[in-house]
Amino acid sequence: MSHRTGVFLVAGVLVLLSLSCTRLPEQTTLPQGSMVQLPDVNTIPSDWGNLVSVSSPEYSQPWIQLWFQDEKGTLRMLTYNLGTQQISRDCRMIPRN
Repeated sequence: MSHRTGVFLVAGVLVLLSLSCTRLPEQTTLPQGSMVQLPDVNTIPSDWGNLVSVSSPEYSQPWIQLWFQDEKGTLRMLTYNLGTQQISRDCRMIPRN
């Protein structure tokens, strides 16, 4: 096989592979019900379940994220400010089907 034939063969394979790819649809909005308000910033509702994880995002140093999971598998994330020692009223909820 000549050098030219090999180049055309590789180029053809690359063209065919690029044509077989399809763009995934972009999700621009969050699912409904993903934001919840904490009823009382002094307590965490017991029906939120157990604390399953604590994370600390790099972009916001004084904040940590507390992750809870209830019996149905629904995840709830709230943020806690280590500097002011306060819980944010805005929380995220990720339901399971």
